[in-house]
Amino acid sequence: MMRILLVLSVLLTVAAPVTSAPAGPVVVPRSSGRALLIWQATPFVAALAAKHESKDQALAELESAALTVVAGHKALLRKASSVSLKVLYVRTAAQNDPQYAPTSFAGFTQLLILTVTKAALANSVKWPRVTDPRRLPAGVSAKVTGSINN
Repeated sequence: MMRILLVLSVLLTVAAPVTSAPAGPVVVPRSSGRALLIWQATPFVAALAAKHESKDQALAELESAALTVVAGHKALLRKASSVSLKVLYVRTAAQNDPQYAPTSFAGFTQLLILTVTKAALANSVKWPRVTDPRRLPAGVSAKVTGSINN
């Protein structure tokens, strides 16, 4: 039993991304060909919404965080021809019935799709922090598909 736990802890340590990733779990359903990552960014989006920044500032922070997520999973994506990262968050709705919690699950919102070419992923160590959402690194594109204030 101890051997199994030791092996599992070593595997989890090796499989963990090297860079410090923003809050929220990342799922990698496809790591080769046209790779796909899904980032459930609810904790990050909640912190971002609490800052009450302008739309452009919030988008720039979100895109920087999304680039960090992709770069953090670079080792898993070495067979990918391109990478798409879908950024989702959980919406909540007010609950009027006092027997339930004050808020309840209201679905997922897809906020952003970040697409990265293989060449751009190879240069991820040179990616700057995004300060203007209109100026992403070469080979990176972003499609805003939702809003934080849904």
